[in-house]
Amino acid sequence: MTLLASQVSGRALRLATHEELAQQTAAFFNRGLEGALNTQLAYRSDLNQLRQWLQQRELADLPLTPATLAAYL
Repeated sequence: MTLLASQVSGRALRLATHEELAQQTAAFFNRGLEGALNTQLAYRSDLNQLRQWLQQRELADLPLTPATLAAYL
């Protein structure tokens, strides 16, 4: 099981690094883009809408900063 915010190793709790979170997010998107046709279409549509929103505001493309994600949501 992959935890996005943290991972438990024995008794120690450690926060995932930015790179680990980026890799997990990319893997999540890739699974969706490789899934059933309707899932692929939904992911592509959502990503296109997000990229249009970013371009309209002259913001950097993916990966998003937490502040940009919060503003988008």
